[in-house]
Amino acid sequence: MREDALSPHLASAISYRPPLRSRVSHGEGEDIEEVIGMASAVDAVVEASVRALEFREAAWDADELGAAFPDTSALSDPALLAVLSYERCDLPPVASKAVEMEAAHRGLIASALDRWFPVAVLAVLVLSGVAIGLELLMG
Repeated sequence: MREDALSPHLASAISYRPPLRSRVSHGEGEDIEEVIGMASAVDAVVEASVRALEFREAAWDADELGAAFPDTSALSDPALLAVLSYERCDLPPVASKAVEMEAAHRGLIASALDRWFPVAVLAVLVLSGVAIGLELLMG
């Protein structure tokens, strides 16, 4: 595989740069870190969306060129979740499957057990409550 034949998006999709964080104070010593923190949170979401878009473009470029797909393990968790939010047809099938497998590997996608366990616990609690209530009424 020739690297110069790939899109520049392929290289940028696998690099992650965390947003800058800073602390600013007024003359009276008041910190406005909360405002900066909120801005940093927004920056992190924007950064993840940009990385997800770059990954999507790199995946389509790789699909068109028949090259290897970008490495999903290099995506940050927020970027991986942003890629997962895309429609299935928005990614090549191989890349879509790779993203799903990486998210499952990291534990970002709930398994069937994770989804149904809370429901089962609630059902047991409800049935126990009904049984206790009936026992108190009959007893």
